[in-house]
Amino acid sequence: MLSYTQIKWLILLVPAVAIGLWEYIRHEFLLPYLSMNAGNLLSPFIVLAITLLVKQATIPYS
Repeated sequence: MLSYTQIKWLILLVPAVAIGLWEYIRHEFLLPYLSMNAGNLLSPFIVLAITLLVKQATIPYS
């Protein structure tokens, strides 16, 4: 089981790394297909989804 400190770090770092990867993929490969505005609109939803997934995976049901 993860400690409280480890959970806090995961909730902080995983979305940051994920958005970094998203931005890299978007700028390197998807720019011809996805406009900058559309990518900017998708970014917060990606962060939210990943944050919720990490939270769900790290915090057990009570």
